[in-house]
Amino acid sequence: MPTCFCRPQAGLPEPAVDLVVDADLRTAGGALAHVISDLGRFPGRPTTPLSFTVAGALST
Repeated sequence: MPTCFCRPQAGLPEPAVDLVVDADLRTAGGALAHVISDLGRFPGRPTTPLSFTVAGALST
């Protein structure tokens, strides 16, 4: 765990700061970049890309 330069008087307990810092570092390292198709199973149809949805909303 990298050294945290947070001030203790900021209001978060040290374990919470460690959790936030760790999540930030892992996210920056690509931890959430794994693409899976699980979301399409919930509605029972393929998902629609956000760009298609935005383009459709802007065209009406």
